[in-house]
Amino acid sequence: MIDQTDDRIKLIRQCYLFTEAQDDSLKRLAQLSHIETLPKNRDIFAAGDPPDGLRILISGLVRTWINNAEGRELTLTLIEPGEAFGEIALLDGAERSANTTVLEPARLLLLRQSAFDRVLEEDPALMRHLIVLLCDRLRRNTDDLRGFAFHDMGARLAAKLYELTMV
Repeated sequence: MIDQTDDRIKLIRQCYLFTEAQDDSLKRLAQLSHIETLPKNRDIFAAGDPPDGLRILISGLVRTWINNAEGRELTLTLIEPGEAFGEIALLDGAERSANTTVLEPARLLLLRQSAFDRVLEEDPALMRHLIVLLCDRLRRNTDDLRGFAFHDMGARLAAKLYELTMV
């Protein structure tokens, strides 16, 4: 049911942000977390909203998407149980960069921004881990841009198919 602290710790540890977190930090995050139950078609947050924390989906399905002024929408990802979202705003404290909507009734674990900040101050190893993760993401983005700039469509498609087979 993910209502006990031990269950919450397991769920949080599965999130790539917290794989290197100390047990004490995970326990504190778990104790400070909250369970949300949301109905189908409920918006969780919108682009431009202030950050309130990171969510880990326990059950259900959530869509992350962006739109333009004309109302066109682009789905960025479908979030399935065990996956986390909202990490960009959690880490930089800036407004949300995308929208999220519940597609199937959902239960989520919410790690509030204030709780995360307190734990981060107490766990320098976690802070270092997060820096390494962000650097890795920047390097991947640079590689992606290199591919878009210097390879034709066939080469980009082949590279993406290869990447997908490695998962």
